[in-house]
Amino acid sequence: MGRTGKIIIFACCLAALLPCTVFATQFSIQASVDKNTVALNDVVQYTVTVNGNDANNLPEPSKPSFSNLEIISRSQSSNISIINTRVSAAYSHVYILKPQNIGEANIGISKAAIGGEEYQTQPISITVTKASAIQKKQSAPPKTIWDEPVSDPVLVATTVSRNTSFVNQMVILTFTFYRRVNLFEAPTYTPPSTIGFWSVNLPAVKQERYADIKGVRYLAQDFKTALFPTQSGDLTIGQAAITAKVDPFSAAVTIKTNPINIKALPLPEAGKPDDFAGTVGRFTMSSSVDKRIIERGKPFTLRVKIIGEGNINSISEPIIQLGEKVKQLSATSKDNIIKGFSAVSGSKTFEYILMPVGEGSAEVGPVDFSYFNPSEGKYYKLSTVPNNIKILPSSIPLPKEIGASAKQSDQPVVRVSRKIILNILLFVFVAALLGSLIIGMIWIYKKYQDYLHSDPVKVRKRRAMKAARKGLKRARGLLRNGKLKEFVAEIYEAVAHYLGDKYNFSSAGITQDQLKDILSQKGIDPNVQREIDRFIYECDLIRFTPSSLDKAKAEELLKIAEELIVSIEVKR
Repeated sequence: MGRTGKIIIFACCLAALLPCTVFATQFSIQASVDKNTVALNDVVQYTVTVNGNDANNLPEPSKPSFSNLEIISRSQSSNISIINTRVSAAYSHVYILKPQNIGEANIGISKAAIGGEEYQTQPISITVTKASAIQKKQSAPPKTIWDEPVSDPVLVATTVSRNTSFVNQMVILTFTFYRRVNLFEAPTYTPPSTIGFWSVNLPAVKQERYADIKGVRYLAQDFKTALFPTQSGDLTIGQAAITAKVDPFSAAVTIKTNPINIKALPLPEAGKPDDFAGTVGRFTMSSSVDKRIIERGKPFTLRVKIIGEGNINSISEPIIQLGEKVKQLSATSKDNIIKGFSAVSGSKTFEYILMPVGEGSAEVGPVDFSYFNPSEGKYYKLSTVPNNIKILPSSIPLPKEIGASAKQSDQPVVRVSRKIILNILLFVFVAALLGSLIIGMIWIYKKYQDYLHSDPVKVRKRRAMKAARKGLKRARGLLRNGKLKEFVAEIYEAVAHYLGDKYNFSSAGITQDQLKDILSQKGIDPNVQREIDRFIYECDLIRFTPSSLDKAKAEELLKIAEELIVSIEVKR
């Protein structure tokens, strides 16, 4: 049997082994010709292309009917794309057709079935004219990847934007995948280890580009990651690898990149501001209040927004200067990370709840913030213009400790009855008792607030387990009532909120990728990280595959969440 026969048999076997059901596959099928009018002595190229995001499970399109056309050759080609480790593919089936007679020729529909649904192309009509005076050279069918051997069919490489960096300075790691053949199946990408860095995957450019390597042209695609050294010293970016199958009759090959050494420099001591807390990059800052005329005792909000390029997560809290007329009650922050094609930027907004305790004119601010600009090797200190406010009097008294001392009176003694004296004494006793109780409650509340503001991170960590138990209790109630979808949302929120309290980040509306990025920066135990990834995977499996949404699976998920929280508590 010839090589072409082997190829056809192999393709038929592959089509027979394709799964009948593909979950969550985006699929389409199109057909086209290179010309709609053809001379009798010319040929037509007809192409059927199937596209999908599951490269290993794309169906084989059916052969269409051909009227007044003869098949003189048939071939296949493929195009594989990797976007953030996700693979999409397009497989093309090419027919070279020769017209038989002058007149009309027709190509019927081609069909493909996937996920229980059938898709089909549109029929195509072609006009056949008389033979041209000059015989056109017959188009040769495209070569498949196994027609002849190719040296170095795929290559990989990693590069960095700089080999020497300050701590927390952005380093762009670029992984480039080169190919000069069509891949037989979806490649597998193994990212490099980045121990000692906080990493952010940047969006990939879908369009491939041409690149010449030693005089040979390749199709190249770049995948970028922003890395931020978390410690000084000599760091190593590990090997990245691609496993690809370039020949249907041979085993897949694995190609690895070389490790890359990065020297992370400590931030200089010279010129470091007293309030510097480790933020590196380029930033600007603004502040505003939601009210400028406020009654005494009524809270208002101060918003401070820091915008720039760098590790947005590491932006430290600025310093607010407040006078005696304004007190701070609480503070929260929210990150907005923008992942560009070649850098990480964004903003961090701090919201402070403030309480006016005096009257008259007052200033909120200035707000001070310091950062290190690595491109200039200098520290910068930003200060906002103070926000002027006016505090109006209020009839509502402020909670404060009240001390009173009796005063001597020169008023003449008035004789009163014993009953009136007893009533007065009883009233004074009750009033003193209530006053002491109120003062005691105010003192306890003040001590509690002082405790909360003294170390909010520590308080948050101590509360983490208690809050997690409440979340798990609510989840168990939903599970008992058979509300499985609500259970999945509650159990995920309980664990995410627990992790936010334990590792000091906001869990509100956090996505899976953001959670992984933050936890990788915290340097938690790899075993714990794997358990967290497993939990996230199980949650997504139940949320996005309704067939697996049953009580047994939910009980298993509850057990995973409980064991995860216990393991973190033990290791902390």
